[in-house]
Amino acid sequence: MKKKFQSWDECQQELVLICNTQYQPVNIRSSETLKKFEEMFSEIVAKFKYQRVIYKCVHSEEVRRKNTNGTRPNQNTACISCPFRFTVKYDFQGKELFIYPEYNLEHNHEIGAEIYSNYPFVKKRKLTELPQAIDTAKTLIEAKASNFETRQLIQEKYGNNCVN
Repeated sequence: MKKKFQSWDECQQELVLICNTQYQPVNIRSSETLKKFEEMFSEIVAKFKYQRVIYKCVHSEEVRRKNTNGTRPNQNTACISCPFRFTVKYDFQGKELFIYPEYNLEHNHEIGAEIYSNYPFVKKRKLTELPQAIDTAKTLIEAKASNFETRQLIQEKYGNNCVN
């Protein structure tokens, strides 16, 4: 994993690539923007956006047991207290983002291509996130295929339920 980044966009591209190739299901759990420095450092704020971002596994929260009155039975959560986490911070001296050295990259559950492909945020991706699918969609639209047929073919060919 690359440890230093020259912009927020570069950092995001690297993290998306890592998540998709190493099947790491992560979410932003908390963040602090650089907005309070906008007047003095508008160029830096525009380039980096965040002072600190904490990423955790989608299964990181504590297991929640419900005391239910029976109105919504069988409502479960995927939280299993997974310890996987890392933090991206902005370094004011070096003027770059970096992965903070204190991190835990171990999951307490299985990860893999098949499991990762079933997460909703992977299943429903914007068409623009799959550049190879854009050409297919354009060809189908030019051939006057229906929206249903276009979505169905893209889902079959690229394994994702693309939206917009």
